[in-house]
Amino acid sequence: MRQDRGASARGLGGGAASPHDASVSPPDVANADPAPGRLLALDRLRGLVMVLMAVDHAGASMDQGHVAADSALMWTPGGELPLAGFLTRWMTHFCAPTFLFLAGTSLALSRANRDASRALGSPADLFQLRRGLFLAALDPTFMTAVWLLAAPPMGILQVLYAIGLGMVAMVVLRRLPAWVLVVVALGYLGAAERIVTGVVGGLTWGAPTWAGLLVQPKFWPNAAVIGGETWPGVNVYPLLPWLAIMMLGHAFGTRLLRLRAEGRSAVPTLVGWGVGALAVFVAVRGANGYGNMLLPREGGSLAQWLHVSKYPPSMSFVAMTLGGMLLALAVLVRREERRPVDAPPPSPDGPLVVFGQTALFFYLAHFVVILGFARLAGLAFALGDEGGGLAAAWWGGLGACALLYLPCRLYRAVKRARPDGLLRYV
Repeated sequence: MRQDRGASARGLGGGAASPHDASVSPPDVANADPAPGRLLALDRLRGLVMVLMAVDHAGASMDQGHVAADSALMWTPGGELPLAGFLTRWMTHFCAPTFLFLAGTSLALSRANRDASRALGSPADLFQLRRGLFLAALDPTFMTAVWLLAAPPMGILQVLYAIGLGMVAMVVLRRLPAWVLVVVALGYLGAAERIVTGVVGGLTWGAPTWAGLLVQPKFWPNAAVIGGETWPGVNVYPLLPWLAIMMLGHAFGTRLLRLRAEGRSAVPTLVGWGVGALAVFVAVRGANGYGNMLLPREGGSLAQWLHVSKYPPSMSFVAMTLGGMLLALAVLVRREERRPVDAPPPSPDGPLVVFGQTALFFYLAHFVVILGFARLAGLAFALGDEGGGLAAAWWGGLGACALLYLPCRLYRAVKRARPDGLLRYV
């Protein structure tokens, strides 16, 4: 695939998105179809956060000192934040926001090609609806089954639930003007803490079920009875805050289409939005009041500045992660734009590109691999039990990536060969 230098300068990598780019993977909406001008910057960024995610999940499985205090629900005031472990956990904060933001971006790009119809109920709408419901169903089915390798039985709703139902909602919401999506999304993110403290009545694992599905984390001690055994359930990715991030990504994708049509680079937009978001983070975290979702700074150390609430995402969390993600994407886009006209085409088989183009397959498979590593090593999943330390998190996560590289390439090739098959759902 030859990179077109002229097209690359017109937006984000140039060229039109593939009609199959709307095949959502987690955590994003990218398929592996080889289209001229495919937005490799998106693939590389998505692949990078997949690698970071694998390190985090390996840490949760094999590091007895794994830091998981990203919420007022999980943090004891005055507790310790070991810097190395904390920063290893902190860097993975960028994963879920990137997944949701790029899901919205890729939906905007792919739907612009897939059909121009604004009528609700088009074939592309129906595919997106089915795809979203399929993704959401993977958490209480496949992912709950995988969880049996790691812990006592528990039903779980995680990022696939948020992405899947977000896609369902975007069937309707994508028809709104981009500026309306931005206003509504930012409005919700700005009001989220007030909703939690005022409408719901406080941040607690025992929130009402509607709040646990839409607004804040929730634990159900008796979620289901299966085979005569009572299963608890938990949701740590309530829909609305993550849908707001997807809406911002969709608005950004609309902006990219306009920039491309006008022959302009996306870099100034990326830098401007990124710097603006980081300025909001500094202001909110510095004021140390509203916007931190009941998880304020307990001092001026680096760890305390970065110790923000992910569950549910606070204003400071969203501003920090999206700001950093937008600046990283700006660097990747600039790199593509500066590729000389006579330079060899970029390799489609770099690890980050491969993982970014097979994100759902990688996501599902890496849990099995990492939990298999933990079982083989005789390490316990439960935090506080004997484990392998921080090194095990890095070796386990990077080892899983190495082990999955060739299967991901094979999966991508099979999917390309059958673009209209059932694999377009995975």
